[in-house]
Amino acid sequence: MNWIRFVFGACWASFVTTMVWRHWLNHAHPYPPYSACENCGHRLRVWQLVPVVGWLVQRGRCHDCGATISPFWPLSELASGAALVILAPGSLPSWGASLVVVSALLVMATTDWTRQWICPWLLVGLLPLALLTPPASWTGLDLALALCWLLLARLPGLGSGDGDFLCALTLLAGSELACWTVLFGSLLTLADRRLYARQPLPLVPYLAAGWVLALGSRVLLFA
Repeated sequence: MNWIRFVFGACWASFVTTMVWRHWLNHAHPYPPYSACENCGHRLRVWQLVPVVGWLVQRGRCHDCGATISPFWPLSELASGAALVILAPGSLPSWGASLVVVSALLVMATTDWTRQWICPWLLVGLLPLALLTPPASWTGLDLALALCWLLLARLPGLGSGDGDFLCALTLLAGSELACWTVLFGSLLTLADRRLYARQPLPLVPYLAAGWVLALGSRVLLFA
């Protein structure tokens, strides 16, 4: 069952991120009724559309024109598949809750990666976290940490969307998971060259990936 969850999650990420890119962020751009390279316009072959594998086979470049394909797309597919494996939805309600959370994270990660902003109302999609990954016990520390994220977001260096995201995650899943998410997410940003060039860095994609790693670590520790 785990491989089915992973494959479905990867395919779901490919679909969601493509829809966000084409029909929300670039809705004014005319697209053909099939998948094509953004640079040369060549129609993509079936093997190029296979989540994660297609990017690896092409070595991160278009097979036809050699244009670089951002690693964000295969990594989002990988993280989405891993998230569904870790959450292990079995019943229809748990599948629905998992897809809502994963979809919200994918949309926010895509808009932040490409345009460096997130739509605040998408945070509503994190509400099922209260059922999927509830904190062991809710304390005043969770509220205090959530407020700290909001305050830090008003300082230079951390965007308001990042603070809102961390605030929602802390209140819904607890301060422990939120802190592990920040730790893993921060470590992942070290691989981004923009960090060393002092360029604006999208944080939500790394936090989303950090959340997946934090969940995986929790499963391994308590397995």
